Amino acid sequence: MQIEPLRLLLACSAVVAGCSVVNAFDDVKPEVAAGGSAGSSSGGSAGSAGSMGGSAGSSSGGSAGSSSGGSAGSSSGGSAGTGGSSSGGSAGTGGSAGSAGSGGTPDHGIIVVAGTDGATPPGQTDLLAVLSTVDGSELSRDTESISAVGYDAKRDLWIVLKGDSQTPGFNDKVSLEVREYDIAAKQFSVRGTVADLPAPRSANMSVINGRVAYLGLTASPAGAQVVIVNTDNPDSPALVGMPLQPTFEAAPIGMVGNRAIGNAPGGKLTIGMNVCATDCLLKVLPIQVGSGTTVNVQSVVELATLPLARTPALARHTERTEIAAVLPQQTTTVVRTYGVSTYSFDKEVPLGTTGPAIGQAVYARCENAIVAGSGGKIHATSLTIAQTGERTIGTNASRVTYDPYTATVFVPFVGAGFDFFPQLISDATLTGRNGWTAPSDLSPTRAVVARAPESLSCP
Repeated sequence: MQIEPLRLLLACSAVVAGCSVVNAFDDVKPEVAAGGSAGSSSGGSAGSAGSMGGSAGSSSGGSAGSSSGGSAGSSSGGSAGTGGSSSGGSAGTGGSAGSAGSGGTPDHGIIVVAGTDGATPPGQTDLLAVLSTVDGSELSRDTESISAVGYDAKRDLWIVLKGDSQTPGFNDKVSLEVREYDIAAKQFSVRGTVADLPAPRSANMSVINGRVAYLGLTASPAGAQVVIVNTDNPDSPALVGMPLQPTFEAAPIGMVGNRAIGNAPGGKLTIGMNVCATDCLLKVLPIQVGSGTTVNVQSVVELATLPLARTPALARHTERTEIAAVLPQQTTTVVRTYGVSTYSFDKEVPLGTTGPAIGQAVYARCENAIVAGSGGKIHATSLTIAQTGERTIGTNASRVTYDPYTATVFVPFVGAGFDFFPQLISDATLTGRNGWTAPSDLSPTRAVVARAPESLSCP
């Protein structure tokens, strides 16, 4: 692995953020959905075919297509092509090429995968791989054990937890590294490191303004400690005080981070708990993170009541002000949004009929939709129009990741085999995506995070 002091902003890990970098992707014109053939190019790359329509230009270069054929690109991006119909009509015509991003090369979507080479344990090798969201081609692969991945969408930086094992135990320690990824050079560079941190409970990290947080393991399987690291200076990250040791009524189901308004440091962390007795109560523990070492653990808030043996999920709805809760009821499942200042209820929309447990939920911001995995299906609901959708994967769809550049939901699966099951999303309609193939020796065992810069303009 080439570790050099580059300048890669850590915002590139969970969705497509502003890491503008790519020198070899203009020739790749995959068909991203079933439908018409690729459109012709007029001064730039071809429009995507079928339901995706043409690709819209954005301030950083390229961006995701839309189901209606793409709206006009911004002045610095390419103009959008007109798209085919959702039933696979004629292909869209291509927009003009997007302008160079901040790195001097066109902007591009990537996913970072903490996984293995797919060999049978214990003979497998831990890997950190980077894939193009255009076609699944592998940009880079490093042999290292990464147990969690986060993306700083504001600064296009990646944050990883690195150790001796991809699944560390309570007595193990990990190092947090702030990294940049150069898409043109196809390599990571390390900006700064903090060593001897607690091992994480899961592969998820919450990135807020100048801070990153994760839930660490404790001696009790039901417990968790909250680890917060100051990344104001990516070259010199530092632990904020000692890890917090709050009392949880039940094992945490996850943590969501909302950035502070504007450039104010920190933001709000929301830790979910599913407390069950005669029924289940979704409760949240809010933690306000401010400047310096300011951390305020607030009172627990009860959000919703669920039937017994139901497991909800939380997702960040907007970058700064709202979260979404996916709530499986007796016969159907709903999504409710809440403002994080006081956790006041905002709106409720149906999601459809899911299994009793929601594995993971994600906000698809360019579609303004919530996507969640449950059992062998993924489900989507629009927060703008009255529309829901579902797609049968046929395997455990407990994890979901959204890429705004290509309007793709990835459903990483590891079991009897492994796959990423890419699905196009338009509003809340989900369709299988063609022309995307991951390496056959890359198993997404631990984390899959898409680059989604805050500066990316949606079509």
